[in-house]
Amino acid sequence: MKRFFIVLVILLLQCGVLRAEDWPNVTDPFKVFEAGYIQVVGKSASGQKEYGAMRSAKTLAERDILEVLEGITIYGQTKVRDAMLASDEIQATVKGFLRGAVECGSEFFPGQGYAKVCMRLYLRGKDGLYDRVLPTVEDKGLKPIPKPVFDPSPKLIHQAASGSIPVVVDESGAPVAKTRSYDGIIVDVKDYQFKPAVVNRILTDKQEVVFEPARVISQVLIERGCGGFTTDMKKARALLESWGSKSPMTVKSKQVIDLTDVEVSPEDAAVIYVQDEKNNILAQARVVFVLK
Repeated sequence: MKRFFIVLVILLLQCGVLRAEDWPNVTDPFKVFEAGYIQVVGKSASGQKEYGAMRSAKTLAERDILEVLEGITIYGQTKVRDAMLASDEIQATVKGFLRGAVECGSEFFPGQGYAKVCMRLYLRGKDGLYDRVLPTVEDKGLKPIPKPVFDPSPKLIHQAASGSIPVVVDESGAPVAKTRSYDGIIVDVKDYQFKPAVVNRILTDKQEVVFEPARVISQVLIERGCGGFTTDMKKARALLESWGSKSPMTVKSKQVIDLTDVEVSPEDAAVIYVQDEKNNILAQARVVFVLK
């Protein structure tokens, strides 16, 4: 058994799993929301002893995490740094959230006397961004202007339920009219400039809300946020499948409003409405945005 563990450690070292150069920085906003965490590597100055170098590298990593976090969009043009400047309570909440950053690796280089420390801050889960920061932001009134909830006409509901409204269901993007149930939504926003944010909404052309955080069960919002983000349709389907969706539909955005709100046609909104009534899609945040 002892020999087995020795061999395992050697293999890990050979594969580079334990080496500092294999810790990727996850700081681009899209990558942060796609991965669900911020990850940075702090590097100390050279010529130090191990303890001082490690402490310095960790401090630098924590500083970099704060910088990335401050640049995250809450909604529209509003970023975390804007919310922090607007409220001392939000600032205190964000700093408390930052204390939840965990070390994901460290290495000291004795020859040069410097260290590298990898730190990661999770956006989702208990004490994450959606659990701690979003409620405080909302309590302080820093949230999108409320809009009326989408309430389709009986005619639209009938059309959506009967399958007379084409729904994009295949990889080619061809619209197909079918009456089967759909249990997930892929929102295609590849044709527009769109930002993943703490709050992303789906609206109609009349600015009625189809989907927003308030539609999501609290625990699901904490664990999943406002759905997922990717640049690949197959990855979108795989992500939805991991959330229990076996038959997702795809809707094309008509435009993007203020970078974070997606507008869809009234017909597509009606299909979402009908399918949500059947399969509770929105409460489970089984929504993935596909960006270019």
